[in-house]
Amino acid sequence: GDLYGYGSPLHRNISILLGEQTGGLQGIPVYAVPQAEAGTSAAKVMTITPSGTATGAGVHTIVIEGEYGVLGQSYDIAIAVGDTASTICPKITTAISAVLACPFTLTDSGGVSTATAKYQGLTSNDLKIRVDTGNYGSLGISYSIATTTAGSGSPTVTTGLTNLSNNWFPFILSCYPTGNTAALTAFETWNGVADPKVPTGRYVGNVWKPSIVFVGTNADDPTSVTNASGRKNQMTLSFCPAGLGENLPSVYAANVCKLWALCAQNTPHLDIQNQPYPDAAPPVSGSIPAMNDYTVRDTYVKAGCSTVVLKNGTWYAKDSVTTYHPDGENPPAYRYVRNLILDMNVFHGYKLLYDKYVMGKTICNDTDRVSASDII
Repeated sequence: GDLYGYGSPLHRNISILLGEQTGGLQGIPVYAVPQAEAGTSAAKVMTITPSGTATGAGVHTIVIEGEYGVLGQSYDIAIAVGDTASTICPKITTAISAVLACPFTLTDSGGVSTATAKYQGLTSNDLKIRVDTGNYGSLGISYSIATTTAGSGSPTVTTGLTNLSNNWFPFILSCYPTGNTAALTAFETWNGVADPKVPTGRYVGNVWKPSIVFVGTNADDPTSVTNASGRKNQMTLSFCPAGLGENLPSVYAANVCKLWALCAQNTPHLDIQNQPYPDAAPPVSGSIPAMNDYTVRDTYVKAGCSTVVLKNGTWYAKDSVTTYHPDGENPPAYRYVRNLILDMNVFHGYKLLYDKYVMGKTICNDTDRVSASDII
C-alpha cells in the first residue's frame, strides 16, 4: 500500500495472497511489478445521490466492489431521523474516507457524494458501487448511483514482462481487465507455446521458464474470449471465473492463484477442485445461472475456460484449465493447469540434475578412455 497506493489493484490482490485472514502463502515469495498509467488514461468517477427524509434510525452500508468493508474496516453509515441528502452525504464521505484500502476517494457537495477511483485506467472501470439498506429497510431514503466518467486507458504489459528478466515466475497474476486484449496477447507472445518441435518464448529449451498467467473474469459466459481462434493453441492464460461477481476481475484471479500456489508447493499431485475461494464476494443475486449447471461447465471447459460453482454465497473452484483446445486434439495435451504444474516439476527436477552433472562438462562416449576431470 505504501509503495503502490492503498486500494490499488496490486494492494488489494496482494492482501488476498498474503493476508492473515486468508492464511497467507506460507513463505512462498511474491513479487509486485507495477505498471505506469497510460498517458491518456482516466479514473472512473461515480456519484451517490440520496433523496428523501429519514423517517427512522438505522444503518445503511455503501457496498464497493461487492464488499461491505475492506481489511476489517466497514462502509457503514448511521442514519438518524430527519436526515436528508445534505446530512447523509458527509456521512458517506466520512465512512468511506476512513477505510484506507478503499479504491475510491470521496467528496460531497450539494447533496451529492462523488467517488473518484484512486487509480486511472480501464481497470478502474470495473469498480462498482451500490447501497445495501439491510434489515433496516430504506428508512425513507433512496439512493441513485451514476457513472459520470468511465475509467479508460491501458498501460502496456511489455515493459513489466521485460522487468521479469531471466527469472522464473511459474505463476503470474494479471491485474489487467479481460477487456485489455492487447495485454492478454502480450502475455501469450512472451510466454510462448510448448510445441514438441518448435517451442517458442519461455518454452525454448535453453530458457524453459514458462508461466501460467491467471486472469480474472466476472462474465457469466467468458468463452467469447477463451474460445477465440487465436487462443486455441495457447497455453499461457487460465481464466478464473466468478460469473456476475462484483469484485474486480483480478480479485478472482488472486483467489485462484493463491489456491494453486499452495497446491503446487505442498501437494503438486493434487488439484484445487472443490476448494473455496478464500476472499471473494458473491454476486448480488446470490446465484450464477450458467456455471452451476454441469452441462454448461463441461461446454465451457471444452472452450478453454475454467469453471466455478456458487454454494451458500461461497465460490468453489471446479475445472482449472488454460485456453489450450486445438481443433481435433482430444484430449488437449496442455489443457489442465495441474498437468502443466506436473510438467514444470519434472523438468525442474531434470534441470537441477543437468546443472549439477552436465553443465560446463565435456561429454565423451562411454567407450572413450579419459583421465581429465569434468568429463562425463
